[in-house]
Amino acid sequence: MVTFSATVRSRSSRIKGGPPRPPSETKILRLNPQRREKILEATGWEQLFPGTLNSEVAKQSVRALLRCTPLFTEKGETVKYPEKFAYIPKLRGGYLYYSGRILKGDKRVSVLIRGACNPLTWLLEAFSPEKLRDVLMLSDDETVTCEVDE
Repeated sequence: MVTFSATVRSRSSRIKGGPPRPPSETKILRLNPQRREKILEATGWEQLFPGTLNSEVAKQSVRALLRCTPLFTEKGETVKYPEKFAYIPKLRGGYLYYSGRILKGDKRVSVLIRGACNPLTWLLEAFSPEKLRDVLMLSDDETVTCEVDE
């Protein structure tokens, strides 16, 4: 098992007054129902919260994931994005999904952690059947522990 700390971060699809930002995972899941189905099939979950918990991690944490075997992979060319941002999944080279858990205090929640094949060396996302911010009572800048199965 690989264990590391992560800092919870907000991810807003649009900053007021700023340029348009890439769409949120909620929107991407609507465009890619096959992603949702693959996640449910791979995890055995009955439902999937339509968004992710974004976290900032140390570069070595992203590198440590390379020691782990992904539960499944997703090719970038199979992922649909709005036309203006269609380059993103191709730039990322696809995505790697890892089985794991997020811990805060005495609470532990099963998650699916996603990283890109060509990763942002500081960002990971976590999928769950429930809204992780609510279940773990998380706010921005809080630190959680992530465990990823090797």
